[in-house]
Amino acid sequence: MYVRSDLSADVVRGMASAKLGAADVLGPGEGASDAEWSVVAEGCDRLMSRGSWDALTARECGRAYLMRGDAQAAAQALSAAVQGLPGDGEAHSAYAAALGATGRLEDAVRHATRATELKPESASAFGNLGALLMLSSQPKSALVAYSRALQLEPIVARRHADVGGAKVLLGDNAAGIQAYQKAISLEPTRASFYASLGFARLGNGDAVGALAACEKATQLDARSVPGWVNLAVVHARAKRFAEARAALAHAESLDATDVRVRQVREELAAAPK
Repeated sequence: MYVRSDLSADVVRGMASAKLGAADVLGPGEGASDAEWSVVAEGCDRLMSRGSWDALTARECGRAYLMRGDAQAAAQALSAAVQGLPGDGEAHSAYAAALGATGRLEDAVRHATRATELKPESASAFGNLGALLMLSSQPKSALVAYSRALQLEPIVARRHADVGGAKVLLGDNAAGIQAYQKAISLEPTRASFYASLGFARLGNGDAVGALAACEKATQLDARSVPGWVNLAVVHARAKRFAEARAALAHAESLDATDVRVRQVREELAAAPK
């Protein structure tokens, strides 16, 4: 894609800020199909090659790289941003997301925690910290962060879903179900909420409700990998192995590299034909 040679740091920073607005820090790949992000990120590439960006531009370019799905470039840009803007919560939160995407979870949690200290009113900062703590296998601490995010944004569906995920991981399926149901009441067309609800219901002994929720997830979004994987698990628990393998095959066709797809594949390999 052609990028104007006169694209300045101010222009690129403005484009990135306009696109990001007040949105959460998003992980690699999310929004990567948006051509506008390619324009912003390629403008950042040009600025980086010229060494002509300040810390604020580095922050916005780092966030643009995250949206493009380039975690390494994001981490490099955001490292410069936090050095130049040590008191900027957005820079620390975005840097944490980039570090998490590159597997440096300990440093990611440290910067995400710093972001919440700098921006204690930011639900996004606490949500980002919660996600990184979940990746770090610290669900109790994640629940604390997610609960704070929910207090700050009580009518945002994903805040309830995040709390539900932590609750389920801690073994409280009933509380997880309540949280997912609240999320669905706020955003009734989000397939991932139904997939998670199905998993929680299965853990709570409600096989019929689990099946209904997972089927709803796949109806809302035929490309929902969690929906198809959880549907496979529900069928497998009921010893409907043919249906389980069919659901898993659909999930594999969408993303064969998904961790849970591989786990369920191994489980079904040992099941009766």
